[in-house]
Amino acid sequence: NWVELCHSWYTDLGISADHLRIRSHTEDELAHYAKSTYDIEYEFPWGWGELQGIANRTDFDLKAHATASGKNLSYFDEESKGHIFPYVIEPSAGVDRAVLAYLFEAYTEEEAPTASGKTEKRVVMKFHPELAPVKVAVLPLSRKDNLVALAREVHSKIYSSGLIRGMVQYDDTQSIGRRYRRQDEV
Repeated sequence: NWVELCHSWYTDLGISADHLRIRSHTEDELAHYAKSTYDIEYEFPWGWGELQGIANRTDFDLKAHATASGKNLSYFDEESKGHIFPYVIEPSAGVDRAVLAYLFEAYTEEEAPTASGKTEKRVVMKFHPELAPVKVAVLPLSRKDNLVALAREVHSKIYSSGLIRGMVQYDDTQSIGRRYRRQDEV
């Protein structure tokens, strides 16, 4: 069903099912043409908000177009041997809301040890791999000429292969630990 399919799109890409709920519209909320409408809502830090609505618009649209145009827009159903007007299911989602929900879901603060033995808070974005802005990072362990040349060649081959959808980064600045940390943050 449409509601389950749309709900799965969010959970399959990393939103916890605990942060989602499905809310059925009450009779007084329904549009005049709708048989039913469901909202998929996300628990934002400020409370629940709609990510997507899924409305069963019934056969209102085609019947209205048929009436206005004077043309028969019905479909002949072989099984029932009758003419029908198909129902329209309207899934409507806001990209900005979905991106915000995925950002909130990915945002994590962790305690990490420092070189001095203390701990510090660091931010790590734990995106689902399909949504991660960086798919591969090439980080040579040192700046020795032979290692840098090999790392750049690896980066070039991965980048030009087209096998990885998304971004491939090369980074040889600062210590390897700082490079790992930057990639964690990304």
